[in-house]
Amino acid sequence: MDLLHAAFERALGELHLHTGARLHVDGTPQQRAIVAVHERIAAAQRRQRAERLHARGQQAEAPRVPVAGLRNCAEQGAARALQALAARTGEQMSARVPERSLTGWCSWYEYFTKIDDGIIRANLEALVAFDRDLPVELFQIDDGYQAALGDWRTPNAKFPAGMAPLAARIAEAGRMPGLWLAPFVARPESRLMRDHPDWFVRDERGRARYALY
Repeated sequence: MDLLHAAFERALGELHLHTGARLHVDGTPQQRAIVAVHERIAAAQRRQRAERLHARGQQAEAPRVPVAGLRNCAEQGAARALQALAARTGEQMSARVPERSLTGWCSWYEYFTKIDDGIIRANLEALVAFDRDLPVELFQIDDGYQAALGDWRTPNAKFPAGMAPLAARIAEAGRMPGLWLAPFVARPESRLMRDHPDWFVRDERGRARYALY
């Protein structure tokens, strides 16, 4: 990810140098937002990368990304320029690209953690009703089903029947059941962390290191 980011930084600089155009050329809110997010990510990743390289005594060189032909993309807007840059970076780094993209529905982007059995079933049935207009292959239940972060095999009270009946209904509806989890993180109150405190990375004072939030 650091190499890709470095390539992104370099290509943006060359794009501005050779075309005199910034990605937010027309100053729309969407384009300004892209630039703002990029700047925040850039600052954080530069610090992290410098610390790692200093600790290892190493230097990493980012792949060179050709920027010829990006001028027209930049003039047509930030989204077009970013798409072209991502495609060329992928080619340079021999990215694995599937023949087709999987289509899916995920509970996170509408409900975040505020999900329950009824919400999941209602959305699945709505999807089935609009099957011809929404050819969704994957139906994923995201964060909010587990008893605690780390206790991925123990559903909370909002899913009294567990996850197996939901997975069966999703499959019956012709979709691939999906379930989100983060196997390398856990909350202090989780049973996993209480039962296996030695499984977790700790700092020099013996305190568990933070991940995510």
